[in-house]
Amino acid sequence: MFTQEFCLTWRVLSDLLGFPSNARLDLTKALKDFDTHKFWIEISNEPFFHGNRTWDIEHPTLRFLHKWLGIAFFPRDDASKIRAIDLQLIYAAVKKIRVSPIHALVDHWLSIPDYKVGDVAICSIVTYLGFKLKLIEGASLDFIDTQRQIYGYEHFNHAHLVKKIKVDLYMTYGNAKI
Repeated sequence: MFTQEFCLTWRVLSDLLGFPSNARLDLTKALKDFDTHKFWIEISNEPFFHGNRTWDIEHPTLRFLHKWLGIAFFPRDDASKIRAIDLQLIYAAVKKIRVSPIHALVDHWLSIPDYKVGDVAICSIVTYLGFKLKLIEGASLDFIDTQRQIYGYEHFNHAHLVKKIKVDLYMTYGNAKI
């Protein structure tokens, strides 16, 4: 990063990214009672967890959490597709288990070809790490100048997360179980 090499432990990297210092790093051990299919049925009333989408989650707050994971944490072309790691992190949130998805984040970053070769365009996580490691001062940075997608009322209304009454927006809860 910034032409410097770093060797950090998982704990230090997790702490630098702002995860609680008491968050568990090993998701398998932290979520030992997690059962993908059982939890999926609990939050969706769908019989199988395979190829599911954000709108299959009944509880709007959990739908929003999933959408946020797919946009901010693990950005991908189709943020509405539910992956196993997404379900684990939603489970941890529901059960109030403090976890750090640092291993999954690094795996995700390494899976992006642009991160393996060439310059990395600046992003909030790189900036945040650079700031924490005191590398930003005096650095020459290339900023992303392309237009960002903005998610507004229409997007969240389509996902059945909000409804509008006059000028006020309300979270919708429908027949949510959790």
